Amino acid sequence: TVKPSDFISILEEEGGMTYTYLRTMSPLKKDKTYSFEKGITNQLNVKKVRDGSSLIPFDAEKSEKEPAVMREDFAALIVQSLMSMDWGESRILEVSSNPESTVSSGFGGKTPANKPMRFDRDWCPNSGMLAEVLSAL
Repeated sequence: TVKPSDFISILEEEGGMTYTYLRTMSPLKKDKTYSFEKGITNQLNVKKVRDGSSLIPFDAEKSEKEPAVMREDFAALIVQSLMSMDWGESRILEVSSNPESTVSSGFGGKTPANKPMRFDRDWCPNSGMLAEVLSAL
């Protein structure tokens, strides 16, 4: 959103509508090797913007200097926020990539019993890390 404060004003004028606004000041990049079994690839940094803080508009030129956030990781964070956050509270969350915190689901590996790993128990492999990040806010 070029003018995020306009977007927030519209939501707040709707008379008590609560929202979670996730935004990034980094470029978004597609993970061309993404698969469900691979899951998220980065433990994202998420910070809550304090109430009343002014939001800096997104600047594409400045964002190119920041490490990219993978679109699939950002989408997983959106889903996880719907699942784990209190819907009665409005919030704005700033999301950035943590280049030193890449993660792997172990896709292609074996369990200690030498059986293929299973990925059908979680809605997204490594989503628990996102839940932990959100619960700390």
